[in-house]
Amino acid sequence: MDIKTEQYIRELNDLKSIINGIDDEEIKSSLLKLFCVRVSGLVEVFLKTRISEYSRGKVPNEINRFLTAKFKDITNLKTSKLKDILSSFSQNWADRFTSFVDEHEQTKTSLDSIIAQRHNIAHGQPSTLNQSSMNQYYDDILKIIRYLDTIIR
Repeated sequence: MDIKTEQYIRELNDLKSIINGIDDEEIKSSLLKLFCVRVSGLVEVFLKTRISEYSRGKVPNEINRFLTAKFKDITNLKTSKLKDILSSFSQNWADRFTSFVDEHEQTKTSLDSIIAQRHNIAHGQPSTLNQSSMNQYYDDILKIIRYLDTIIR
């Protein structure tokens, strides 16, 4: 795992610990929304960094710059969008990812749910977040990026 992603995970773990220590439900609810947005961003940070690292040294600088720019604004990485991106690089990557989420159905549910929750938060819609579901989402997102780290090589 790259340094940027590891730092991001440390920050998320710190935020999770803070949330665990909060008793005030209103404050906890606000921090859970922040945690949701940040966890959904973890997939984006990982993918952008990993693709940039992958392409560095393998493709001409111009193509690496193009890929970095292309991935700069990638958001809302639901399972289907992530599969599409992976298949644009390698069908093998997409197939392996598909097999992984098919075998670990909860990871797909968590990824798609956290993106939906992030959308609701960003657009002022009601959110059904609770600490238990956020912990599940976070654990599953970590599984996904750790798996992706093994296939994007």
